[in-house]
Amino acid sequence: MSIKPFERALRRWRNAVFPSQNHRRRCLSRPDLLANSVVARHHGRSIRWCFQYAYAREFAVRFILPWALPQAEPLPADAPADLAVGVHLYDETIIGSFADLPGQKFLLSGELETRHPRLDRALSFVQGPQPADDPQYIRYAPILCFWVPPLTPIKSRLCSVVDSGRYPWRVELINKLAAQIGSVDIFGGLSNRNLGGYHGQSAAAGGNDKCLGIQDYCFYLSLERAIADDYLTEKFADAVLCDAVPIYHGAPNVRHYAHSDSYITTDEVGRIDWANWRREYDRRLPALRAQKEFLRTRLNVFSYFATLADNPSLLNQPRPITLAQ
Repeated sequence: MSIKPFERALRRWRNAVFPSQNHRRRCLSRPDLLANSVVARHHGRSIRWCFQYAYAREFAVRFILPWALPQAEPLPADAPADLAVGVHLYDETIIGSFADLPGQKFLLSGELETRHPRLDRALSFVQGPQPADDPQYIRYAPILCFWVPPLTPIKSRLCSVVDSGRYPWRVELINKLAAQIGSVDIFGGLSNRNLGGYHGQSAAAGGNDKCLGIQDYCFYLSLERAIADDYLTEKFADAVLCDAVPIYHGAPNVRHYAHSDSYITTDEVGRIDWANWRREYDRRLPALRAQKEFLRTRLNVFSYFATLADNPSLLNQPRPITLAQ
């Protein structure tokens, strides 16, 4: 099968998430580490193997966090011969005893020292077959210098939005929706509440986590920058992953990706009894939780590519992954 569509898609995603070429170049300066590996010698070249095998199988890769290298145990005698050992490598000085580990080596060289917390919450590859506190079996996790604690939502407030205020049409829509809903707390550049200087950056870049402006709210205004089929972005996912019902303005075919009770379109806002907003939230909560699981296990980037690796014919379909699959 042709792997080109996979390579192009992941390259675009990776360059957006990990833009620092300097980090990648430093990581690729030790090709001797993978001398005995059947996997190509850096992440870009390992894409073919990654899609065709590793991410398409439940426990094909054993990721080991850098700080756990000295305590890494040998693979069990009955381990699959093709099991790979991976290390999240963002600086060659933390390699430690990686080269001495048994098994095939899989070097994930595209990592940075810090990550945006939204990405970590969206991934299902956070723990493997062993307990979450076992560092040898974490399949995909952020570097520990920027580990994001789990959300502890209180859900005591009605509705919020985080917005820069740079788009006049969106400001107008927010004001219109706020008048219909009755109370909307606004964070960001267009603010009536303070989020400690959040401007879209990660905490490591000097801003605060966007989720802080969502987690205590039952509803969230998820307003896309464009209206187009299949254009479903983090504007929607951020709300769901923070257990808030999105009040959504965006992809007309959002129904292909979301349970009907897990979101409210902006056209439906006027028909909601906002005086009883807590009852409305509780009614939608089962669908919201199902949608959260769907985002984590089906629509995150690794699950998406694993599905395409298992079913390459899906590449010919306009929407390879929908609720119906």
